[in-house]
Amino acid sequence: MPAGENGFRGMIRTNDHDPIHVHVFKDSVEFKIDATNFKLLEVKGDYKAKDLKTAIQLVKKYQTEVIEKWNEIHG
Repeated sequence: MPAGENGFRGMIRTNDHDPIHVHVFKDSVEFKIDATNFKLLEVKGDYKAKDLKTAIQLVKKYQTEVIEKWNEIHG
C-alpha cells in the first residue's frame, strides 16, 4: 500500500504472526486488518467509521501486494 494514499499508510511488521494482516495508520489511529478476509482484527485509538471503511477498501485494493510482501517477510 503506497504511503500517504488518502492520508493512510500500511505496514507489515517483521516480527509479526499469522493471520496475514497489515497495520493501517491514519493520524493517531491504527487498524489491524486481515488481508485475506478483510476483517478488523484490532484497532487502537478513536476512529471514524468512514476511516475504517476506507482502510478496508485500501487493503482490498492492495491485497495481492500485501500478501506477496507478507510471504516475502514471513515465508
